[in-house]
Amino acid sequence: MNSPTQTCRPTVIGWLIAILAIGSVGKSVQAYQGELPAEARAGYIIKVPMPIVGNRDAEVGQQLRRLSEAAKSGNLQRPIVVLQFQSIAPSQGPTDELGSRGSQFERCLALARIITDRENANLRIVAYLADTVEGHAVLAALACQEIYAKPGVQFGRAAIDSEADATVLAAYQDMVSRGRTNIPMSAVTAMLTPNTELVRVTTTNADGTQVVTLAESIRLKDEGLLSSTEKVWNGQGLAVFSVEKMRSWLWISPTLESPQELGGMLGVEGGLRTVQQLPREWKAASIRIDGKLDRQRTNQIIRSINESTESKGMNLLVFVFESAQCDFEEATRLASAIGDLREKVYTAGYVESSLSGPICLVATSCNETVLIGNATLGPDLDAPKLLSDGVTEQRVLSHIASFSQRPLPLLITLIDKDAQATIYTHQVSQKRELFTPGQVARQVDRDNWVPKNTVAGGAEISQEVSLQFGLVNAVENSTAVGLNRLGLETIPEPLSSPWLDASIERILAQSWVPRLLLTIGLMALMIELGNPGISLGGLVAGLCFLGYFWIEGLNGNVEWLEILLFIGGLFALAVELFVLPGFGIFGITGLFMVFISLVLAGQTFVWPATSTEVTVLASNLFWVAFLGFAAMVGLLMMHKKLEQLPMFSWLSLKPGGIDEIEELDARESVVSYDYLVGNVGTTKTRLNPSGKAQFGDDIVSVVGSGGLINEGTPVQVVEVRGNLVIVEEYS
Repeated sequence: MNSPTQTCRPTVIGWLIAILAIGSVGKSVQAYQGELPAEARAGYIIKVPMPIVGNRDAEVGQQLRRLSEAAKSGNLQRPIVVLQFQSIAPSQGPTDELGSRGSQFERCLALARIITDRENANLRIVAYLADTVEGHAVLAALACQEIYAKPGVQFGRAAIDSEADATVLAAYQDMVSRGRTNIPMSAVTAMLTPNTELVRVTTTNADGTQVVTLAESIRLKDEGLLSSTEKVWNGQGLAVFSVEKMRSWLWISPTLESPQELGGMLGVEGGLRTVQQLPREWKAASIRIDGKLDRQRTNQIIRSINESTESKGMNLLVFVFESAQCDFEEATRLASAIGDLREKVYTAGYVESSLSGPICLVATSCNETVLIGNATLGPDLDAPKLLSDGVTEQRVLSHIASFSQRPLPLLITLIDKDAQATIYTHQVSQKRELFTPGQVARQVDRDNWVPKNTVAGGAEISQEVSLQFGLVNAVENSTAVGLNRLGLETIPEPLSSPWLDASIERILAQSWVPRLLLTIGLMALMIELGNPGISLGGLVAGLCFLGYFWIEGLNGNVEWLEILLFIGGLFALAVELFVLPGFGIFGITGLFMVFISLVLAGQTFVWPATSTEVTVLASNLFWVAFLGFAAMVGLLMMHKKLEQLPMFSWLSLKPGGIDEIEELDARESVVSYDYLVGNVGTTKTRLNPSGKAQFGDDIVSVVGSGGLINEGTPVQVVEVRGNLVIVEEYS
């Protein structure tokens, strides 16, 4: 028999082994949790545009399917998905009726089924109401597991577009019965059925506090179960509730100013991402933008981007910004070029040091903008004032805000140091919006908007404000951490231009090159006008003008208008030279069209809208006129010299020898048209005012003494001055 000591010894040893094993397992678990990838608690945002029509339900479903497949493959650990319900239709009035109405019931039901599908059970899907939700978009929001909302928005009036029938009521009943939200069916019924009065009651039985219809509250009262009552909806029309009231009744989750705040509340690492940021097989390149971004550099970046995306199949471009600057025109050109890539290329901008002024528009035009370290965005306080309320600036900024989904008020404060972005509250609906004073002044109900607090203007925009209002997507400690959001470990290889392209750019970057080509082209054109025909002058002029338009095209100034004007002007000149000789309407019109096309080729606009553009137009007018005048003076001064040069001897016809010269002088000395005085002939061409006329068998050059004389008109010689024959119309 074993002694007590012997019996206890293995037991103690077993417990020690168990404790050590548990400790090692705990350490292993802790180590494993520390090594989880950033995607483990990733959050993604999917925008649900309202009204929900067409294939918008399928587009949202496709993005949910991609996230679900990524979660099943082990790349994601039950990611949080925020469906942001946002109106894209124009709104009128404080309740945004037209902005949220019009959703199709079939499409909303299909989206609700996608959200609640078992295939998406590995996703935590929540709704964020960025705008008032009315119509059947209510059904899609009810399908989400939680509902968050922006302060001031409203929720309800589900049957505002059409009367709810039994099928519609059954669909809403089914969605509420799933218990995914705390909104009671009685409230949903009031949203579908007009004139349904709701009462919040407290009963003495186990049901406690609940929201019921007025008829149900009367029944409870008659049964003696009613303890207290509170009117929730007065029954006037379809029920609609403010999110503040819904939150006080615990129907929805807390209200938040932005989905970025929601990401922080839900414990999302690195902020909310888009589905496009799912790790995949990237074909990536990077572009570092630092120093002064001039026209040459902008053109080089745009051409390199277009070439890489078209020929190399690039699908990811990483922009790294460090102490970069540029003017408004170059910033908007590059921002628009980046925006045009959105359909086929994902762009990510990493701001490694604070940016100020228009260059911020380039950074925020990317699909994803990340601030690194303490970097911020803000206006350039040392730059001249740029009027953000100008027609051109407002149109350009609205375009950038539209495709980049950035807040327009904050974009305005980035380029206008005197502008301020302020949160305004609507006195009627209590809706809150971010506006600049200029935007409020353009609202139909501007008197109802009351300013509350200014969030940006006249200084750098804090990282918190940039995140809260969606000016940027995330703030990270380093670029490497930011790249992890895309599944990248290092910055991709730089995007470089071919050496030939770079060499040509260096040559063509000299401003005197296009002006020299323009001067030579104008001089050659004058030679051609002086000696009509297909000659070297016309060829040289064509080549010079072609080079001029090519250079300006590389600078982004030439479009179809300039080309059509130039070709049309040459055609009018050709008509004047070869079809209708003289210097009439075609000649004047042709020269004017050529002149205007050359002026427009030196600028990016047609008609100036700002003081800067007026200055550019005046400069272009001066340079084209000056170069044309210089070409004419140079031609007059060099004409005789050119004829003496062997290589240009062909410009003038020279007799073959001395005998021919003497014979020519003799022939020209005996030529006399005095015998034609008083003779009557017929014009062979239009006299405009000069032309040809036939007198008997002789065809001579004549000049009309009055206005234009058409071809085939009888004329009489009234005077002869040497070789000059003057005629007038004979009657």
